[in-house]
Amino acid sequence: MQEQQAELEEKQEQAAAQGATYNPATGLAIKPSDVSCIDLIDHMLRQYLDLKDHEFTAVTLWALHTHIFERFEHTPRLALMSPVADCGKSTVMAILSKLVARPELRSNTTAAAIYWLLDQGTRTLLLDEMDNADLLNNSVLRSVLNSGYQRSGSTIGRFIGGRSKQFSTFAPMALAAINTYKPLPWPILSRSLIVDMQRSKKPLRRYDSKDTEDLDIVRDQIWLWARSDPKLNHNPEMPAGLRVGRPQNNWRALRTRGQCRPKKNTPPRGMVSAPSCAEGRVRRFSARLGFWPFFGANCASRLSARCRDNAYG
Repeated sequence: MQEQQAELEEKQEQAAAQGATYNPATGLAIKPSDVSCIDLIDHMLRQYLDLKDHEFTAVTLWALHTHIFERFEHTPRLALMSPVADCGKSTVMAILSKLVARPELRSNTTAAAIYWLLDQGTRTLLLDEMDNADLLNNSVLRSVLNSGYQRSGSTIGRFIGGRSKQFSTFAPMALAAINTYKPLPWPILSRSLIVDMQRSKKPLRRYDSKDTEDLDIVRDQIWLWARSDPKLNHNPEMPAGLRVGRPQNNWRALRTRGQCRPKKNTPPRGMVSAPSCAEGRVRRFSARLGFWPFFGANCASRLSARCRDNAYG
């Protein structure tokens, strides 16, 4: 143990001499980038995905949130929904598995698997194929997913070997599902940031698990930012009209001042949501989340601009 500690300290000193920070998880010395984490993540997402601007904002901020979620009372779910298969949900999950904190990617799952996994340590759960989980009828799994949204009350009690044991379920979760025939229940949607995915005709980059060097670089920058103990405002000003309750709780943890402040003279890329947020399908989901006052040509710009200003200004 002493030899390992001495070796670690030596590597840390060598990295510091180069103006870098040693990451024991990867064995690399990480130098801070002149580009902000939010710009790096947004750039990578746009190479692989065809989303609306406000959805890129939601996915980007949620990925950052997973690295500091323990400092908040709520951790919103990220719901990736599509009307049919082959809309890119699994691609989003694969990319997030490279960017979020301590990722655990599962295709379908059970309640027991979740609370036993979280009992081993905090994780970011990336739950794919959730349209096959029958959540409308699976009350046990549904209660586990719902309970982990809020720190207080996020425990599940079980009797193991004749003794009572409490399992914590407080953890970030992303869920992907075809939301046509077996939709995600409303209690889960009300706790979620909803990304409405469609099939794309754009020439996008294909995700290859053997070619993720650029995503690894972004992940290292996120790690560097998260370990810097960024100053957070746990009660930022919320956009006028955003309903009190879960709509505000969902965005509060993502709109915290200082969450990923860009470098001086480095403007955020693509962080203003498009007016197409007001289109019918997005309007339906926005209404469910309480964004109804933002309907109209400037709805997305008003919400995302305030989100950006309060988070990074």
